[in-house]
Formats: sequence, C-alpha cells, structure tokens
Amino acid sequence: MRFVFQHHPLLLVIGDPGSGKTTLLKYYALSCLDNCRYKEFGFS
Repeated sequence: MRFVFQHHPLLLVIGDPGSGKTTLLKYYALSCLDNCRYKEFGFS
C-alpha cells in the first residue's frame, strides 16, 4: 500500500454494502494524521 496516493492521485473505493469501504477510508484518514505514518501513503 506504500505510496498509493503518490502514483494514483484519485482513489475509487467500490464494493458491496458492508464490505468495509468506510472503515478503510477512516483508517487512511487516521493514519495520515499520525506524523509517523502519513508518508507511507505518499503524502509529504
């Protein structure tokens, strides 16, 4: 999952209801708030 947003500035999350789309996006948002982990997703 490293640098996913650096190589793909637009991310489309699709899936069946209840498959965890919202949970995944919350995980990304909270991970980016953590100073130690935001670079893992390609943010500077």
